[in-house]
Amino acid sequence: MMQRKGILLLLALVLGFSVSGWSQAGVHKNMVQVQGTFGVGNNFHEWKYYVYGDLGFMASDHIEINGVIFANLGSSANDLTGVAEYISPNLFGQDYRTHSLFFGPRYHFMPNQPFDVYALVQPGVTLVHTQTVQSVGGFAAEPARNGLAPVFSVGGGLAYYGSFFHLFGETRFVAGGYYNEAYSIPLNEIRLAFGLGFNFN
Repeated sequence: MMQRKGILLLLALVLGFSVSGWSQAGVHKNMVQVQGTFGVGNNFHEWKYYVYGDLGFMASDHIEINGVIFANLGSSANDLTGVAEYISPNLFGQDYRTHSLFFGPRYHFMPNQPFDVYALVQPGVTLVHTQTVQSVGGFAAEPARNGLAPVFSVGGGLAYYGSFFHLFGETRFVAGGYYNEAYSIPLNEIRLAFGLGFNFN
């Protein structure tokens, strides 16, 4: 009985989402959007895993003012040994994490419609946390470090809108680098995210 009620509730939600998508179509001025999901990034040497969240306000039918956060959960590399040449030929050590915050405009090409395509240009800042790093010879061990690095991103996405919910997929290219007196870490990366968002009309 409970299983049947659960199936009926799921069908009702799916049908409601589909119908509402056509009765209240798309992005429009003064709408607020909240999105949250998991994302991945690839720097051509390893995969990174993120929690992704953003908040946006539609200043007009086309222009959204938007802020995005990427919180790094880890990566496919267990330590820096596998990417030592990528970071610096003189270093090896443990993992490092990158957490990013972006702010800037999104341009929506198809407002007031269920389906939308958008482009984004967003500068930001990345917090880089490195664990113990040592020279190849095993000398000059360094403590964990935290540092900030400016980054820049461009990208775009697709979305399907209902009255209160939307589905989205987004990709962006992030460019930048972290530098200190001991070593540098390139922060260039392609990031992907797909998930569910909420609309406040």
